[in-house]
Amino acid sequence: LLAILLMRRAFERHAGEVATSLQEKQLRESALRESEARLRGLIQDLNVGVVLLGREAEVLWSNSAALETLGLTAPELLGKSVRDLAWDVVREDGSPFPVAEFPPLLALETRRPQRNVVMGVRGPGSAERIFLLVNADPQLARDRSVSQVVVTFSDITERKRAEERLREKEDQYRQLV
Repeated sequence: LLAILLMRRAFERHAGEVATSLQEKQLRESALRESEARLRGLIQDLNVGVVLLGREAEVLWSNSAALETLGLTAPELLGKSVRDLAWDVVREDGSPFPVAEFPPLLALETRRPQRNVVMGVRGPGSAERIFLLVNADPQLARDRSVSQVVVTFSDITERKRAEERLREKEDQYRQLV
């Protein structure tokens, strides 16, 4: 009878520990879900375009600033490969920007970040070119392969226009002097 009593107490103690452990795990999981939701909301509301690409340069996710800047809807962008987007892209100097040299593709290929690359982009059906300042950061898996690429970009079109106006004014001044 004493052995049964001792076994019962041990079982109750173990059951209590398991229940506490399960409650703690549920609390941690709930806190993690809340934290992820806050982070996702923060990124969604950023004034900077954010696009997440998979291993094949396919668009996995984008925030609203990215869609607005690019003039696209989520269905028009999600699942598409950067290689397949029918955009007219030029370098800062106006020369063609080869697809193979796009920052996200270089990040995938080299496994190194691409920073502050200026790209002039005209989307399909768009009459106007916008200029973007683009960064592409590869996220590496344990085996050092690229698991995804985080692409961020800012619209610097107004800055480029102001620089062009300044150049024109400087040229006019030089002609007068």
